[in-house]
Amino acid sequence: MSLFQKQVSCFWKALYINAVVILRLEMSVQRFFGGSPGSVIIKLVFISLLVGAFMAALGITPMGLLDRLTRMINSLFSFSFETVKEVGRWLLYGAAIVVPIWLILRIFNRFR
Repeated sequence: MSLFQKQVSCFWKALYINAVVILRLEMSVQRFFGGSPGSVIIKLVFISLLVGAFMAALGITPMGLLDRLTRMINSLFSFSFETVKEVGRWLLYGAAIVVPIWLILRIFNRFR
């Protein structure tokens, strides 16, 4: 095998390795996003718009949520029985929304 043939062979091997690395990188990005990045960004924008409209309709702001969270943490440190009851109530309220949504999503993902 001549030197030129060896160089051509090395070139094609390097090109193949680079193509495999790029393909793996693209697959890992899609796996991380759960699909193509463009479609995931569009979905996130749409969902953010819906959640933002819902929060605005209820008069909830992100700063208000953070304020409530910091007050909850402060009250947890004081650790009274009322705080435990309040956290339990929040847990039940959240579970009443989150668990059915999770269950529906699991059912729909099963049929894919």
